Amino acid sequence: MKSFFLCVLVVVIFLGTNPIRAEVPSITIILSDPLELGSETYLFSSISSVCEDEYGNFYVLDRMERKALKFDPKGNLILSFGQKGQGPGDFQSPGRIIVTKQGHLAVCEDMYDISFHRTDGTFIKRVHLSNRLALGYIGENIYYAWSWGPEDQQQVTVDPNNKIVKKYYSVSKNSFSVSAPDESGRMVMFSYSSDIYAPELLFAHNASLSAVAKSTVYEIILLDSKGNEIKYLKRDIQPEKIDQKERDYLKKEIKDYADQRGWPPKVTHGLYDLIPRNKAFFNHICLSDQYAFVFRIPEDISKKKSPIPVDVFSLNGNFLGTAGLPSQPEHISKNHMYFIETDEKGNVYLSVKSYKIRFNSPE
Repeated sequence: MKSFFLCVLVVVIFLGTNPIRAEVPSITIILSDPLELGSETYLFSSISSVCEDEYGNFYVLDRMERKALKFDPKGNLILSFGQKGQGPGDFQSPGRIIVTKQGHLAVCEDMYDISFHRTDGTFIKRVHLSNRLALGYIGENIYYAWSWGPEDQQQVTVDPNNKIVKKYYSVSKNSFSVSAPDESGRMVMFSYSSDIYAPELLFAHNASLSAVAKSTVYEIILLDSKGNEIKYLKRDIQPEKIDQKERDYLKKEIKDYADQRGWPPKVTHGLYDLIPRNKAFFNHICLSDQYAFVFRIPEDISKKKSPIPVDVFSLNGNFLGTAGLPSQPEHISKNHMYFIETDEKGNVYLSVKSYKIRFNSPE
């Protein structure tokens, strides 16, 4: 894998009069030229998750193909495992792949199951967590999930017997759904959730540390491999407002989405009314073995190539400053960032870049 740094991207966020941006320490993130997989020849149908082991091998989870692929540090395909099915080692809707503290792989389904494999793909076991969604591995005997309640999504940790260990944040259905009659007159829930503003339950993991959060509250809880709360990442700031140009941009997104599905105009206008005054704080978190990266909502969401601001914390909870990236990585290891990209033809590929962080001295 390329480890030399040929391409330096400007990643310092310009500070303006907005109180969120003012007097924030700046960080420069320097990225190498990319190692690209899948950009020239077909390889992936989709990419839902990426992780890296201690030897620099990395694993890519293809949700549509229901398989995991292992690459060496130079990007050579070593092996793949998994297929659609319900048998040992099969997958239904794989959402996350994680390297565990024990050096195994945990493949977390969107619904109900986590399967464990050796790094050669050999199936070890499966844990079934009935009625749990968006699963994540925290430690050998504790897992992340959320589940539907009558009125909300509830974020929880559970044990191998699916017993709730602790409840965390919740998201009300009223924040992203409206009720309206369908063609038969029966009341139906119509949902549209934009991570720009709708509350979202978030989870991140590295080998021995996990994070849980809610996107509209700037408090990120770090958990150890036993699920104990060990640190909190916080910033005492106010959320950015959604200006009229951005509101119009969001309304167009809602209308296009509703029109594609043939939803009644009443639903579309009801979803308009759910757009709040303020944006969410962030919509993605990555944990390396040194830092926590918290990806903020861009300053101008109507610009397609607006830089992505990222707040960087040490793992002991200290806020170190803000940088920016041209796009949002799926996974960050000690030395590499993994970006899921799409080419002009709509093909998905993986871009792997080495990175360095420079802490800028105040003037």
